Amino acid sequence: MTRKILVILTKLAINALALLVVDYLFDGIRLEDLQTMIVAAVVLALVNSFLRPFIIILTLPINVLSLGLLTLVINALMLMLVAWLVPTFHVDGVLDRHVCRDRDEPGQFSPELVPAAAWHSWPGRDQRPASSAR
Repeated sequence: MTRKILVILTKLAINALALLVVDYLFDGIRLEDLQTMIVAAVVLALVNSFLRPFIIILTLPINVLSLGLLTLVINALMLMLVAWLVPTFHVDGVLDRHVCRDRDEPGQFSPELVPAAAWHSWPGRDQRPASSAR
């Protein structure tokens, strides 16, 4: 039981750190304070755990035809949903490419940084095979 709680807390910490990095790198995403980062990380974890898999399965035929590019739009929409649910978390123009603060060239697609940083916390991905579970 203690291990499960530790795993959940680790996943939330990685989500919070990913949000902090995205906030630092991109002008269009802003966290107002530390509480916002924590609440946004929890809401993002819940949205990615429950709503995102349903939408991915629902849009699977279109996603296959677009060679997975629809996943970028779905990730952006999940981030916009979190921004709508958490009033002190701001996402401006998430479907546009943002300019990095220290460079004049376009940065990466910002909603992709959060799932990439928290990849191991997505549902269905276990760290151990089922046969070695205790």
